[in-house]
Amino acid sequence: MKIPSLPSGIPLSVCGFVREGDSLTALPLHQARTGNGIFLTRLVTDPLKIGGFPFSFDQLNGLVIRSEKDLFFGTAWDDHPIHPESFRLFSNPAPPQTPSPEKEPQNTPPEDTESPVSPESSVQEEETPAPENSIQEEETPAPEEVEALSSPACLPSAAADPRWIQVQQNFPSISPFSDDTICDCVQLDLKDLPRLRKEGWLMGSNRFLLHGYYTHRHLLMGKLSGRDGLCYILGVPGFYDRQEQFAAGSFGFPCFQPAARQETPGKTFGYWFRPVS
Repeated sequence: MKIPSLPSGIPLSVCGFVREGDSLTALPLHQARTGNGIFLTRLVTDPLKIGGFPFSFDQLNGLVIRSEKDLFFGTAWDDHPIHPESFRLFSNPAPPQTPSPEKEPQNTPPEDTESPVSPESSVQEEETPAPENSIQEEETPAPEEVEALSSPACLPSAAADPRWIQVQQNFPSISPFSDDTICDCVQLDLKDLPRLRKEGWLMGSNRFLLHGYYTHRHLLMGKLSGRDGLCYILGVPGFYDRQEQFAAGSFGFPCFQPAARQETPGKTFGYWFRPVS
């Protein structure tokens, strides 16, 4: 994100948020410092438990970046406004405590009697392992590593959906990829999204999606085959570079699959995509 008037060294917090009635529940995900007029970072987390919170990626309604003072930037993925005064931090209610039963009195052994202690009963300190879903900051991969961004392991699986048969029947099929990682693709127009939403598909529009559509005049929907099953994806056409990768991730399209046909020298064309349900 480029902000020319932003000085370097300012700590900013990245939060996802979920709409719950009139309030916006903020999920703190990451903290990083600004550069000289730029804020650039990347997050990696479990899509089924974003940042360790009990919310999946599909439940997120957007992201906000804020400072301790008055800086506030946000992106909504559901076409609803963001009101900073409606934010509240997520609080996990503590589970009820069960009172422990009263201990029965025990006979005190004689003072000259020593209780033997076996070596196995000694207390040993162990290192506490880091939680699996902890957020880590990674370097942006080089262009030759773009296929790593489309690893099926980073996406949730889904059972076969009868709505997918209607999608294949109602929209033209295309085959933009050289392998079957993403298959059975169909081409979408921007006006098709409201129709798909009426059929139960959870897909909204945002500035990144609109930019990709108006540049390349189409969108894509396909089926992703992963190790744990299947899921369906919405793809936005674009080129792979560091700036577009950051924009795509900020607007909810974290993965990239290069197309088989490349017509622009020095650039990798493909689709930034996210799972839809």
